Amino acid sequence: MYATAAGELTLALALPTLRSAGFAGRLASAPRDPVYVCDTHAFIWWATRRPALGRRAARIFARAERGVDEIRLPAVSVFEIALLLERGRLRTALGWDAWCAALRTTPGVAVEPIGLDDAAWAASLASLVDPFDRLIAAVARRLDVPLMTSDERIGASGLVPVVWT
Repeated sequence: MYATAAGELTLALALPTLRSAGFAGRLASAPRDPVYVCDTHAFIWWATRRPALGRRAARIFARAERGVDEIRLPAVSVFEIALLLERGRLRTALGWDAWCAALRTTPGVAVEPIGLDDAAWAASLASLVDPFDRLIAAVARRLDVPLMTSDERIGASGLVPVVWT
């Protein structure tokens, strides 16, 4: 899913200080409008500048970089990225610690913790097979905000509103 013709993507989260000043990425606090939860692949496609990123999703990221919108990246997505790096399906010129530090300062992006309510609701989502998808959808549901994803199973489930194209 994240492979290129060469078989890998480079996770370039050194994007000019992870997109330079403006909104400082941080541990998420109370949401502000407009807020979106971001699926792992959407974040990767944005960070790697993949053209597969939907037009609407690309506009949301651009607005987030200017501090207009806020993107919540579930903590489970950070773990999923770590697994992809570990398996060689993603690469970064930064070490893991430096990459995480860069993520913390990415304008418009805040890491959203996963709580017990998220896990409990995710456990009930048999229609979604992938455990990461379940937790990501649960975060969007808890925050009552749209999920940026191209995942047709999530969209077709009707569990949360989805934005992409």
